Amino acid sequence: MEFNRLRSFYITAKYTDLNEAAANLGIPPKAVAQNIKQLQEDYGVNFFDFVQGNLVLTDAGHMLYVIAQEIFNLEKQAENRIRGFKQASQPQKSVSPSIQNEQKVESLIRIHATETFGAYYLPTIINAFKQLNPQIRIKMKILPLKALVNNTVQQNNDLGFIPEYVENENLQIRELIEDKLVVIVSPTHPLKALPQIKPLNLEGQFLVMHENDPIQHRAIEKFVQDKSILLFKHLEFSNYEAIKQAVKDNAGIAVICNKIVSNEIRNRKLVAIPLANQNITHKFYMIRPKDRIITPSLGSFIEIAFKWAESYIQSISY
Repeated sequence: MEFNRLRSFYITAKYTDLNEAAANLGIPPKAVAQNIKQLQEDYGVNFFDFVQGNLVLTDAGHMLYVIAQEIFNLEKQAENRIRGFKQASQPQKSVSPSIQNEQKVESLIRIHATETFGAYYLPTIINAFKQLNPQIRIKMKILPLKALVNNTVQQNNDLGFIPEYVENENLQIRELIEDKLVVIVSPTHPLKALPQIKPLNLEGQFLVMHENDPIQHRAIEKFVQDKSILLFKHLEFSNYEAIKQAVKDNAGIAVICNKIVSNEIRNRKLVAIPLANQNITHKFYMIRPKDRIITPSLGSFIEIAFKWAESYIQSISY
């Protein structure tokens, strides 16, 4: 079995998304699709089905996925063992304390993120990085926006990810991703069949809100402005998992970033409907200390983050 084709299959099955698989593999989605197609043609068996536009493993696909997982786990074990033998066979050199400290810093990347980005976006980026750099340790912490910015200015981290633009002469700030906002409803909700949500569709609806997300609040207000629409903001939670569960239970509807609910949409536990005003989006930014030197490992992480963001944006329709 051709190894690259098997890897393309395995990563696609793991994420059930062709674009995320491509971002993790570092190759175009077309190349991933071609590898899977060739693998299926080699054996005359379909490993994936398309169900309502989503990739779903067939019985043969499930079988192959379990075996592939064992193969790639063994591959990692083999690489680690070989590195151990190589290090043991090399003569030990005396290293000055300053160089030792530099090596220690190089092997660790410290990342701070606000809750939304840290919980729903960053894990995919970190996983893509670790696939290529298993020896680099990542230390990630969730912080409120103000504390995160202060920590970055004080160089207590290497990178920060924030949900809004900030002005600070000590920071370099770059827009990483602009995600679309969608309305989520339960699969039994009357709005589920709409192709898009217009302001009047929200008349009289019960909204489930995040109590600490001013961007979400501003987006809803912008969407319905000047329409004199009566909205009932009757439920507020402090995290998005509780919001998603409330919507699943038909307690109301919510306006939320597409990435936050991508798994539930893929598994058909929730329905996402785009807003009619496509200008209502949510941006996330990468910040870092302006004068800090970018090490090779940090540079690799930044490059992978922007490659993933580009792939993700291409996968969603505006």
